[in-house]
Amino acid sequence: MKNLLLLLCWVCMMTTLLTAQPNDSKRDAIWLTGASFEEDPTGVQNGNIKCSFTENGIDIGFEYIPTLRFMETCAGISDTTGKMLFYTNGAIIIDSSYQIMQNSENFNESSFTTYWEEAGWGLTQPQGALVLPMPNNPNVYYIFYNTGYLVGGGVLQLHLRYSVVDMGLNNGLGAITEKKQDIAIDSLAYNGLTACRHANGRDWWVIMPQLSGYAYYLFLLTPEGVQDMSMQFIGDELPDTYGQSVFTPDGRHYIRFHVGGDSPKCPLDIYDFDRCTGALSNFRRKWIDHLGSIAGLAVSPNSRFAYCFTGSALHQYDMELDTAIHIADYDGFADPPGTVLAATFYQAQLAPDGKIYACASNGVRYLHVVNQPNEAGSACDFVQHGVSLPVYNAQTVPNFPYFRLGREEGSECDSLFTGIPTIPPYQQFFSIYPNPAQDHLVVENHSQEQSATFVLYDVIGRQVLSVVSHNQSVIPIDHLPSGVYLYQFLNPQNQIVAYGKVSVVR
Repeated sequence: MKNLLLLLCWVCMMTTLLTAQPNDSKRDAIWLTGASFEEDPTGVQNGNIKCSFTENGIDIGFEYIPTLRFMETCAGISDTTGKMLFYTNGAIIIDSSYQIMQNSENFNESSFTTYWEEAGWGLTQPQGALVLPMPNNPNVYYIFYNTGYLVGGGVLQLHLRYSVVDMGLNNGLGAITEKKQDIAIDSLAYNGLTACRHANGRDWWVIMPQLSGYAYYLFLLTPEGVQDMSMQFIGDELPDTYGQSVFTPDGRHYIRFHVGGDSPKCPLDIYDFDRCTGALSNFRRKWIDHLGSIAGLAVSPNSRFAYCFTGSALHQYDMELDTAIHIADYDGFADPPGTVLAATFYQAQLAPDGKIYACASNGVRYLHVVNQPNEAGSACDFVQHGVSLPVYNAQTVPNFPYFRLGREEGSECDSLFTGIPTIPPYQQFFSIYPNPAQDHLVVENHSQEQSATFVLYDVIGRQVLSVVSHNQSVIPIDHLPSGVYLYQFLNPQNQIVAYGKVSVVR
């Protein structure tokens, strides 16, 4: 029944096939950080920070949200107009009215969550959560998050989970409809949860490293939900320490940067990434010549420069030239002056304004900023504690994917956005049956074309079948799983002359 309903929806869409994704460029327009405490709502050290990115720049404001305290884990999302929908600190979820979201209680229940929630804070997990819009459903959002447990005086990340938010509920404030859905149960890395848009321009790849450093869980978010794409084993060991992982804005590389462990240097691991298949390849490890106790990473909008924050230093790695240069050392600034609250360099995030912002490793009232990240060397204009905040920020920046990446035009997975005309010139001369089909398809060609190529794609845009068809062909499909498929007929000039949808039902 689910596949038949999906088929009906796709048939309704056939006369208006998508040529572009909805505008996601404002999904990360609101950054919410900081911490509020009920006992002192007027104190200078008390409250939340709301950064709003618009066409005119960044507007930094103050919000008092008594229930929300960020401590590293920070994820949220806005609608396509830039209006904030909800945020999470890994322990609670608040809606746009700054109240705890309906049915979200205990969405990330564990001994670690309870410990920090009772202490009055959100979770201390860098990149501990991530929010993505569900493809083809403007009301539904998926929150992916790590669940840690207190073990032997420390913490282990043992679950990757998701919960589902439906913004059509609770008068538009949203409510959880599914929660605590396990998709990976293993010893997971202390950071690294991130995502990249699929080459079809619609779906999302979600990646989560195993603690070992050379194994990766990969998932795909499609209109049918979360698809398990199995594990990949590639790379080399990493220390059980903090760092940060990102995809380059062009989606061609997946990069991880970690503190060095026993090494006097910090490892920068770079992988090629195939947005069609989700495959990681061509692993290489570069060494940043500085030992740090903490680490952060962000990549320039042009995908050329990786900015590696090592606590007390910033280095810029050039992806094209395969060189790393030193940009700056920590200047000794503390907030307040003379205290131990050093404004050293920690986690970073590429912002909607094209700048890179990095938090400090302590709760200070400043962010560091790379004003021109597309420029090499000192021209990148890195300014320490260059952005003033109204209250203290406990070493937090939000975790966002790069929402501005569209489809990979011309790739084998670009079939969802082909720009097919409403009525192809020979649509009526081609037929396909039975539909739904079980173990075979009969393809008929009554056009003037002596031959046409019948091409079948799955729901994520991968080609699964290609057969040259003459008058009539019987095509076995017993190897295909149940689901909905998009087909096209191509003439010898590789032009689309007919198209449609077919359902395979077992």
